[in-house]
Amino acid sequence: MPMQLPPVPTDIPVLVESSFSANYGPEHHGVDVAAQWWCEATRRPRRGDAVAAVSAPGAGQARPLLQLTLNADDLDEAEAVGHYAIRIARPLTRLVADGDDGAALGELKGLLSSAGPLGGGSSAAWHRVNEWLPAARAAARVQDIPELELLGYGRPVELWTVSMVAKFLGFTGPSANGSARKQLSRWGIESQGREPGRRGESQYSADEVRAKHAARPGRGRHGATRDGGRFTEPQDN
Repeated sequence: MPMQLPPVPTDIPVLVESSFSANYGPEHHGVDVAAQWWCEATRRPRRGDAVAAVSAPGAGQARPLLQLTLNADDLDEAEAVGHYAIRIARPLTRLVADGDDGAALGELKGLLSSAGPLGGGSSAAWHRVNEWLPAARAAARVQDIPELELLGYGRPVELWTVSMVAKFLGFTGPSANGSARKQLSRWGIESQGREPGRRGESQYSADEVRAKHAARPGRGRHGATRDGGRFTEPQDN
């Protein structure tokens, strides 16, 4: 019977560390490595990048499925590298299960395109994927799947939660998140992931939100801006 690789859920925990900080194991963060997917993103300040490793259930801490390296200036960007690695892992696992999954193939090509964070490393990344997939399909156990290492030279897409989008757009009060979701739906902006846990919020591309907001007709009220990982209220002119 062929090895069954479980699908990647929408709420994988992302453990963010710095090479200057103490590194804790997944158990410290409440992650059950035998039963759930998880991702560890480590920022390397001296190199100006971050390395994100996505691990499948039962594979063990030392045997990630995917390792992605992208530029990162702070821990927020390191976390974004983790989320981007997870986005890549989703179609990868579907292609391991079904090599004819056209939707997964198209999704993966978009994530690895030269127009994205992989930049000039796009062709090399795609070559590595094509070499990796047959080996992954031939593995008898999850632990036997070889690690796929991808290297890019850009920065990943920054993700905002619904609450962050609501604040940026200027929505307040108990219905702020609901109003933000309606606006995102009108703009056709789809969720790129979800925070872990029952109360985790859906996450959306900050660049898409900024672009749609900037293109709105009329001058209107400009939303808050984000600085150093926090929002600052808009200034009155």
